[in-house]
Amino acid sequence: MIEGISQRNYLFLNAYYNRDIPSKDYSEPGGFQTRFSSYKDFPKADPPMSEEDFEKAIYELGKKEYANGLAASGEPSKERRRLLLSYISVVSPDRDKIISNTLKKIPFHLRGAKLGYSEFFNTKGENVAKYSPNVGWSEVLTNDEATRTSKFYSLFIAGINDAMIDEKNNVNTQASISGIAIDTKA
Repeated sequence: MIEGISQRNYLFLNAYYNRDIPSKDYSEPGGFQTRFSSYKDFPKADPPMSEEDFEKAIYELGKKEYANGLAASGEPSKERRRLLLSYISVVSPDRDKIISNTLKKIPFHLRGAKLGYSEFFNTKGENVAKYSPNVGWSEVLTNDEATRTSKFYSLFIAGINDAMIDEKNNVNTQASISGIAIDTKA
C-alpha cells in the first residue's frame, strides 16, 4: 500500500487503474471527468509525499518515460495516471461528503424515488460531480484540480525536455570517425 493513502483510496486507485475498458466505443471525457458506479468511489486522499517530493517524482517520471519510449505513445502509463491522481487529490474536494450532504436535503417523501440527472456543487459553486440515469456517476474537475493537472504536465514535460537535451548532448560527444572519438562540444 502507498504510504499516506487510506485503505479505501488505495483499493479505489488499484481498481480504477487496473480496470478493463468496457468496449471499443468507450471514451473517457477530457480531463479526469470519469465514470463510476457509485458516488462512494470518489477518492479524497491525504498526500503521500511532500510537495518537493511530488515535483521531483513527476520530473523524474518524465525523464524515465522518455527514456523508455512511453512519453511518445500518446497513452499515459499507469504510473503516470496514479501519480497524477495522487497529485491532484491534494486539492480535490471531498465529493463523497458533498454528494451525501446534498442527498440528505432531499425531502423525506421523495427519498425512495430514482435519482434523475443531477449536478453537485462545492461551496465555491463549482460543479464537482454529475449523475445521469443513463451514464451513472461522473467526476468533474474543479478549477484547482485543473490548475494542478496543468502544473503536473509542466513538470512532466520539463523532465522530457531535459532527457532529450541530455540525449542530444550525449550523441554529439560520442561522434566518431574511424574509431577515434571526437568531442564536438568544443
